[in-house]
Amino acid sequence: MAIFIIVFLGIITYIICNYILNNAAPEEQTQAVLASKKTGTYMDANNVVHTNYILEFDVSGERKKFIVKHNVYKMYFEGQQGKLVNKRKKFVDFIC
Repeated sequence: MAIFIIVFLGIITYIICNYILNNAAPEEQTQAVLASKKTGTYMDANNVVHTNYILEFDVSGERKKFIVKHNVYKMYFEGQQGKLVNKRKKFVDFIC
């Protein structure tokens, strides 16, 4: 039981720290190419299927992946070039 509590608190701490770090980070703007669009599905504890929408950008040879909402995902197509705006691991915008 103690291990479960430690793991649970560790996961919550990780999520909160990432949220704070992402929002406190300065915006970065870099030229990028949308290398790929992917989806991933998973089932939650209530047997409800959810879909993650993932945009993967090529920034000077480095790949950056962002999970975005469906309305953002459908706005872009693979191979599109533009300016990627992000805050650490958080997608802000892709300006074409």
